[in-house]
Amino acid sequence: MSIKLIASDVDGTILNTPHTGLISPRNKAAIDAARSRGITVSIATGRGNAAALQFAHSLGLDGPVISSNGACVSDGKTIYAKHCLPDQTLMDALAFGKEYRCIPIFFTHICLFFPTDEEGGENVGDYVCKWLGTCEADEEMRPMPPSMREEVFHGLGVTKILFACETQEYANALRPVWEDLVAKGEIPDLADVVVSYHNSFDLAVRGVSKGTAVAELVQALGLKREEVFAIGDNENDTGMFEYAGVSVAMGHSKDSVKEKATYVTDTVVGDGFAKALEQYVLK
Repeated sequence: MSIKLIASDVDGTILNTPHTGLISPRNKAAIDAARSRGITVSIATGRGNAAALQFAHSLGLDGPVISSNGACVSDGKTIYAKHCLPDQTLMDALAFGKEYRCIPIFFTHICLFFPTDEEGGENVGDYVCKWLGTCEADEEMRPMPPSMREEVFHGLGVTKILFACETQEYANALRPVWEDLVAKGEIPDLADVVVSYHNSFDLAVRGVSKGTAVAELVQALGLKREEVFAIGDNENDTGMFEYAGVSVAMGHSKDSVKEKATYVTDTVVGDGFAKALEQYVLK
């Protein structure tokens, strides 16, 4: 069965993030070639909705994008699906950030919010972008003092929380702390913990992933799962691998990610994205 939908991760797959943050000419040509054949190309990313749409438009893509690890599916005009974290998780994330010196970034479909203790508090957005590199640099970040929590948490809805840490080592050490608190019952087990980018870890809506979002998109487009090609490099991409008819892991992925894919391609530095499309979709 021919491929009609390409669902692709962004950072570390299409883009050489955090090294250059750029798309190679060969990767761009592969996307253009797929589109010229009438294949829908949809990015599936841990980035927020606004940044995902901005990147898609820079590639000439005007269809739905999957953002926040699958919690939001939107084309900028229509929200096809949106799933939000529960109130308890939002409050637990605020407390965890204060206790363990990390910054919880709250993702909504319009922008990202970071907590401040007071009105007009220090803008830590620049620090976060420095820690994360280019990942969220294109997305608007706004301060969230206590007076705005109701609007953000209930008015907009939070689709993902990213704990931004100063180093990768600290992020690696902090994720087990959260998981241990959950195991002990000190934090309710209401969200999934995943990794989508360096220097951080995420809280995702329970049971929601890039894979469930691809399934929602397939239904909206009237396609079949056998017509889906998925490609990515991180653990938050494995849901797509399990759903798609054909899946490819990037060559620099961890073995646990590669094991979930149908095939393994070259690294992002070696244009593995383009090589995978050329071999499994375009030939």
